[in-house]
Amino acid sequence: MRLSEYMEPELVTVDMKADDGRQLVDELTRLICSQHDYIDRDLLANAFIERQHKGRAGLECGIAVYHALVRGLKRPVFAIARLADELDLGTLDGTPVRIVFALVSPEDSPATHVRLLARMARLFNRPKIQNRIRAAASRLELYNLLRKEDAGHV
Repeated sequence: MRLSEYMEPELVTVDMKADDGRQLVDELTRLICSQHDYIDRDLLANAFIERQHKGRAGLECGIAVYHALVRGLKRPVFAIARLADELDLGTLDGTPVRIVFALVSPEDSPATHVRLLARMARLFNRPKIQNRIRAAASRLELYNLLRKEDAGHV
């Protein structure tokens, strides 16, 4: 299963602005719903927040992952945001967040959701790819980088 099957260039951004975790959730929700307007924005935001309460979104190496299973979704949706400024989200290693991934899957597809999360972990836990994400000059460059990495990774 390839993550790139669920990528859209419109769901990649390189200068997202957020002053705190709540604003970040709002911006991620806005980004996803801008391309998938059938998704209930409040439902998605609440799902991200509820998931955050179960475990932190900030991981390590300046990366955060927001994910949720949502009712009414047609297929998984993947988004990535590189933040304009670092954000303290209480990561495991104390590193401020600059890279944010979001994965939303249909409520009735938890196995697919877990497989995609595992794929994300394998792809994005490598320092080389993290540095390339941070250095991408544009949304399109970042999108193409992610597709290429996904295609080349077993």
